[in-house]
Amino acid sequence: MRIIPYIRRQYETELSKETVLDRVKKIISSPDWNLTIGKAINNRILEGSITGSFFLVVMGKYALTYGKSSLLPIMRGEVSYDKAKSKTIIKIVIRPFKTGIIVLTPFYCIAGYGLVQGLLKGDFKLVFFFSLFLGITYGSLIMKYNREARNYIQIIETSLLNNPRM
Repeated sequence: MRIIPYIRRQYETELSKETVLDRVKKIISSPDWNLTIGKAINNRILEGSITGSFFLVVMGKYALTYGKSSLLPIMRGEVSYDKAKSKTIIKIVIRPFKTGIIVLTPFYCIAGYGLVQGLLKGDFKLVFFFSLFLGITYGSLIMKYNREARNYIQIIETSLLNNPRM
């Protein structure tokens, strides 16, 4: 289990760059802001986009949970060809949207300050409140991140590379 929501990996494959990007196209759907019953029931839908040799994938987004201020984990990838190795390189980064983290940071700073002040004053109700706030919000962020990161890695290794490791 990771405590910092960030993973960077690199994969090498014999597949061509175009084949890898075609496989990415097959597993994602275009971003869609509409909320349907199907999307509400099955929030495991992969949505994303491909721009040149880069791709972006978000799992489980629908309606208000999507946007650059969301805390949902995203997978950004780049597909390139290494002539020296004669292999296609897939570089991925799995992390939350930066804006979502920036929006959350002031709340964590206030909670950290309140926690320190509670400890200095010996006010255990204040310590309990801010500890609970930090524990619940960060714990839920990390649990969601770890679950989605495993899913993203499994998708890369099985759907794109046909190399099940898990």
